Amino acid sequence: MFDNFYIKTFCPKSLDQFAFSPSDGASGGLVTIWNSSILDGTVAQKNSYAITVKLSCKFVDKTFLVSNIYGPTNPAQKQGFITWLMNHDTTLFED
Repeated sequence: MFDNFYIKTFCPKSLDQFAFSPSDGASGGLVTIWNSSILDGTVAQKNSYAITVKLSCKFVDKTFLVSNIYGPTNPAQKQGFITWLMNHDTTLFED
């Protein structure tokens, strides 16, 4: 189980929001963590290869995307991952 209580076991208190994608194979999954007093975050995309989070700064008018990506360990999934990665375009996530 991945929740705010678990985050507190390994992150500073200021890092209090997250987006999580569970493991698809041997890895532990993906997590992107941020400080909600500085950034507003929304998940723009999540699949078995990646999480993309749209982060907006609360102090200046700046918004950016962070993609957390990993490749599959299963050889049968590697070609699909490579195709996805070559076509990964975050402009599709912008408003």
